[in-house]
Amino acid sequence: MSDSYLINGATFCVTRGRLILNDKTYLLTFTEAKLLELLSTHANEVVTKEQLKAYAWPHTVVTDSSLTKSMAKLRQAFTTIFDNNNEIIVTVPRIGYKLVSDITLLTQTASSLTPNNNNQQENKKSSTIVSRQKKLLLRYSRLGLVSLSVILLSLSALNFLNVFPITTAPYLNEDYQISDEMNNNYQYQYITPKNQIVPVELKQLLNNLNCDCTYFIEETQHRYLISVFNNNQKTAKSFTVDKDTVIDTLKQFIKEEKL
Repeated sequence: MSDSYLINGATFCVTRGRLILNDKTYLLTFTEAKLLELLSTHANEVVTKEQLKAYAWPHTVVTDSSLTKSMAKLRQAFTTIFDNNNEIIVTVPRIGYKLVSDITLLTQTASSLTPNNNNQQENKKSSTIVSRQKKLLLRYSRLGLVSLSVILLSLSALNFLNVFPITTAPYLNEDYQISDEMNNNYQYQYITPKNQIVPVELKQLLNNLNCDCTYFIEETQHRYLISVFNNNQKTAKSFTVDKDTVIDTLKQFIKEEKL
């Protein structure tokens, strides 16, 4: 993917996580930058919720509400930069999101340039002096981004389940509950919203996977949102299934996992 994008005249720097237009700069979080990067790569195309969650929160169980909050912050960023309420990020109900904008890919060299010819000439004249400073700034920026990324990913994990380093006691979001089950010497954990009961037939199917797995299951009016994290292989899969086909879909999923 490109290092920078030009979105309706505003420069989006992926590595620095910034939106820049003239003298305005908006600092994005690591997660917001990852979401905008994927949307920019597929500009004017629909990107599904699962694709966005998998790219911005790899190997992490994330609810649609967390994605919705991040998208709201991205919309706020564009409103701040452009001083208007034009909808650049469009919601596609039940499917995902689309970035509606003119997009230009910028190389790492071009990303530091602006459309103003005078600025380009000034940059050329001062390139020798500034290049050394840029190298130092880039080095420290990368170190800072790595540290910031670790912190933000840790905070994101606290949306569901995390182990505090002092007490080693698990923390669970107060809106959810967790239950443990054993089958054939394998341990299975189920994370569900409070007061939601997972059907017995569905549990019996999931307990046939030969792994120490963590399942997140959320029931909506017509569908199940299911995420599976394999603690042995450190892999995760998420999918949305209609209630009428959930059993057949899980049977096929388990069959493929056992191959």
